Amino acid sequence: PLRVRAKGVGVRYVGWRERRDAAGARLDRLQAMGAPFAAAVEAQRLLADLRGRVSELTLLNDVALAAANLNPVYLLETALRRVLATLGSDAGNAYLIDGDELVAVASVGISEETARALGRYHLHPSSGEAGEAARRQEPVLIPRLAEGSARARLLHQREGLETGLAVPIAVKGRALGSFVIARRLPQPYGPDEVQLVSAVAAQLGVAVENARLFADTRR
Repeated sequence: PLRVRAKGVGVRYVGWRERRDAAGARLDRLQAMGAPFAAAVEAQRLLADLRGRVSELTLLNDVALAAANLNPVYLLETALRRVLATLGSDAGNAYLIDGDELVAVASVGISEETARALGRYHLHPSSGEAGEAARRQEPVLIPRLAEGSARARLLHQREGLETGLAVPIAVKGRALGSFVIARRLPQPYGPDEVQLVSAVAAQLGVAVENARLFADTRR
């Protein structure tokens, strides 16, 4: 076994063509040689975790800076691009509620034809995952777009997207819209990714509300 501080990080196999007993195999030496390998594996994992945390903090900081623009469309598109880049995703839409409809105000990574098809729809129970996230005000995972709502299946058929995530944009318990991302790699979003996108969406809710209040004061 490859161990670091009593924690197993892997296994190394060694074989011989001739028969050997424990003494002839020098198991003690093999075990000692495994320590540097185990340390290197653990160091690489820690470095990857650190890089991931730095990317997450950079994403949250970039969204906070974009919020100063007070332009909801610019804000949502900037956040969408940064989230896609950070989470290795390929496409996404940002929606805002207008009356009883969800309206796409930013789209990244999908064709204009698909964007038009997903651009506006009523907030009813069968409207899709974006509407469900806004109504329930909680994240909605889409492990397989091919088995999701009609809109999810459309993204799978036209854009080749495999898995997705929809999170609400809300402020003070009031839904303002939703944020939807997807990727072509058939790898569902994990709890840490859901938590990160939810944190971004919470920032967006406050920023969108501030932008609307600022616009109202100028009328």
